Amino acid sequence: MGQLVNAGYTAIVPDFRGAGESSAPASGYDKKTMSQDLHALVRSLKFNKVAVIGHDMGLPIGYAYAAQFPDEVSKLVLMDAFLPGVAGWEQSYDGRPGKWHFRFFGDTAMQLLQGRERIYLDMFWNDFIVPGNAGVPMEERDAITADYVRPGRMAAAFSLYSTWVSHDSADNLGFLKQKLNIPVLSIGGDPSRGKTLVEQIKLITTDPHSIVMPNSAHWLLEEKPQETRKAIFDFLNGQAQ
Repeated sequence: MGQLVNAGYTAIVPDFRGAGESSAPASGYDKKTMSQDLHALVRSLKFNKVAVIGHDMGLPIGYAYAAQFPDEVSKLVLMDAFLPGVAGWEQSYDGRPGKWHFRFFGDTAMQLLQGRERIYLDMFWNDFIVPGNAGVPMEERDAITADYVRPGRMAAAFSLYSTWVSHDSADNLGFLKQKLNIPVLSIGGDPSRGKTLVEQIKLITTDPHSIVMPNSAHWLLEEKPQETRKAIFDFLNGQAQ
């Protein structure tokens, strides 16, 4: 965030519903609704047009924001995840053992994880990275874990996945009927979502740009911080990818 400010940008870094200091209601975790939360925040801060950057779950939220409010988004950056319902997502959401967590939710899952949240969260931090690369620091892991042991937080996290099929896929197929007319940059790790995103963003915008980051998996800003930041700033500043 500091680099954005130093580069002349105002950074808005919200806790989306169910995370951090935001409330954790029982519903509303479809990305269409979550993007409307973000839009309400942006308008309350008196910004009429923004560039949107979304990583992981922020990616489908960012796309839903741009699709619903296209005249209020100048550029969109989508980082290492995929868009449910858009061609190419099937290879990730197909039940393969390494993606078990996509379908892991409900009362039994909650009972199994109670008191063991750190084991579950460490799986994401330890497994979705190229061995030997820098990862998410322990201080951040501790803070995130402390957040997710709070009442309702893990249920909210599970809802981010369960809504892929119940809501997000259909919403995204509806958004596809009108391509975005803004520049969209995808950044993804080579052994992670990079190649999937290259193909997906061709379907959502008339102006696609893509970077597949070598020797990086999911945690782009931790594994390749300088390269990822440069890619984002070059894009925001109008330099072609």
